[in-house]
Amino acid sequence: MATSRRRSGDHTLNQEMRLSLLAAFALAFTLTACDTAGPGPDVPTGPDVIDPITSNQQALVTAAFAEVEELFDLGYGAAGGANSSSAARAASKNAASLPMAMASMSAMVDTTTYTGIYDTGNAKGYLVQMSYREPQGVGVWQARVQHARAVDHDNNAATTALDAVESVTLTFLSYPDLDAFITALGAGTNAYLTGTSDDAEASFTSYDTWRVAQVYSPGVGEAVVGYANQELRESVTVREPVVTLNTNGTGTVRDGGADGAVRTRYYGADFAIAADGSFSGTLLRTLSSSGDLSDGSLVSRNDYVNGTFRQTKQRGGDGVVVRENTEG
Repeated sequence: MATSRRRSGDHTLNQEMRLSLLAAFALAFTLTACDTAGPGPDVPTGPDVIDPITSNQQALVTAAFAEVEELFDLGYGAAGGANSSSAARAASKNAASLPMAMASMSAMVDTTTYTGIYDTGNAKGYLVQMSYREPQGVGVWQARVQHARAVDHDNNAATTALDAVESVTLTFLSYPDLDAFITALGAGTNAYLTGTSDDAEASFTSYDTWRVAQVYSPGVGEAVVGYANQELRESVTVREPVVTLNTNGTGTVRDGGADGAVRTRYYGADFAIAADGSFSGTLLRTLSSSGDLSDGSLVSRNDYVNGTFRQTKQRGGDGVVVRENTEG
């Protein structure tokens, strides 16, 4: 019985081989006929299609850009007007000493204060946002450090590093832990923040939770968003603009700018997105943000369609935020 099955299988296989050969000859004949009437197989079909970023990656990009865009609002106020000095007043109110600022903060519920720290040993400034929250009655301290960081974007030491706007966010379950981190920041003992190490995990793994977000542009129209914490390592390269339509009809387009800057364009209430992803609307202003690696300053500049501009440059000082606002 076993021998019979093998012979039957061989017979079937031979039939399949004959049919396959006939099909191959027919296909070859068909292709030859087509070649006489159409282009050859070497005709280029255009550039490779860029895979769209996923919804999770787009959320990551939007969140990282929002942190960058907030730098300008901090310098001028969200409306770019009369409230521009509110954060500065909050910081300078307790500028006599950093511990006083943090002590007053820790005594209140759901409060946020800004302060500046300048590491004289490394000639680098840090803009620090400290907040205290009591979600579900449990006190949580958080520090967000914003500064400029050099990024080797092409793995080539011979080329100039690009300015990345970096935000390092850490959460603490006790005030002494926050105090110890701020003290180390001012003393310049954190290897990652001083730029002597690129290993964020080695520098922050001892803290309760930590997150690092970087945004920079290697060229016009291209942006890179890097995101790292204890659960996630991810980097997204944005070659096509990330377009957002707001509920009030306005829109934003986020992508790269020139010279390592990152860019957000703001459009009016006539903003529209077509089915193919293209967009249209009245451009109101363009916000570009970058870092100044010489002193850790963060520079954000709004260019308006009428040719005017507003710029804020900010870094840490001795217990205060140092801002240079320029208009023209």
